[in-house]
Amino acid sequence: MPVMNGLEATRRIRKSEAGAHTRIVALTAHALEEERREILEAGCDDFIRKPYRDTEIFEALAKNLSVRFLYVDEQALSVPAEDNELDMAQLKKIPPDLIEKLREAAVLLDDQRCLKVAGMISDHNHELGERLRCMLENLQYKEMLAVLDNLTGGVS
Repeated sequence: MPVMNGLEATRRIRKSEAGAHTRIVALTAHALEEERREILEAGCDDFIRKPYRDTEIFEALAKNLSVRFLYVDEQALSVPAEDNELDMAQLKKIPPDLIEKLREAAVLLDDQRCLKVAGMISDHNHELGERLRCMLENLQYKEMLAVLDNLTGGVS
């Protein structure tokens, strides 16, 4: 951080009224025992060393915030292929400016803009709009972009 380091930021947070109730987990490249003590003495509740695994982040959140995570098998989330395929013939009938707006929103992973454009596409072709919404709800941006890029010649 340009103005202060993480330890100083932690100390300042702890001095504030809200800071007394704030949980702070440091993410650090430092690994020595002396540095560990310094991190905890500065007011951090816990720390995670880099490189880290995603599970370490979830474990720290669970431990420090008393939350639990439910993990779902990715296969259970998959959508049957026939439900998420986009019909190129239908897409080609949609005004190019709407296709480009959808592509731009998908590149930015802007779900609200994507859903708005999918609604406008639904005005032209309800079935296509519903397929797009389904893909967005299932976070299938990559698949959607592949089709849109193929249609527009865009690069994502």
